[in-house]
Amino acid sequence: MSEITTETPELKQLTQVAEEQQITLHCSYKSTSLCRIWKTTFLVCTQTGKKSPITHALNIPWFPHWKQFSPNEPFTLIFEPLPKECASFDLLEDIPQYGGFMKTNILRNKTDVYRLNLS
Repeated sequence: MSEITTETPELKQLTQVAEEQQITLHCSYKSTSLCRIWKTTFLVCTQTGKKSPITHALNIPWFPHWKQFSPNEPFTLIFEPLPKECASFDLLEDIPQYGGFMKTNILRNKTDVYRLNLS
């Protein structure tokens, strides 16, 4: 007897993300910007200092490639889970040049999905 399922690919992906407790940052800039992301980008728990590395980047190229962004054009960064005791964290792009992403004291929420303006 075959099993009947109503799980769509989208639902499966959302379920997997929820189970893995990934951290999702939906980001944008208020103005036109030239951007890229380095694999040395982390979330840093302000309570423990633990770093959660980036795992995926959507709509933004990896170093060394660049993309010109229009004002408020979104991109998404996905990170490994933060410790359960983490109440706030920093976004840190640890790169050997000026201009890396940095946003401090992001208050943690129950969904671990955030919208950030990085201007």
